Amino acid sequence: MMNVMRLSEGGDKSLFESRTSLEFTNILLKLEFLRNKGLVLLDCESYRPTPRGRLFLNEILQEFVPET
Repeated sequence: MMNVMRLSEGGDKSLFESRTSLEFTNILLKLEFLRNKGLVLLDCESYRPTPRGRLFLNEILQEFVPET
């Protein structure tokens, strides 16, 4: 996720699933939360940071760090 969110083109569902062996639905709620904050553009197959999201990349990535 760190590398994909640094790219202006972002990533897509199949890339996430192939690289992580996880279902895309595992991150969908987090991506929707970030979309509602105006940090991520999201459609059914792809996601990418908004121009504002690129300025707040640490906030985006923090959503994907597991809680301890």
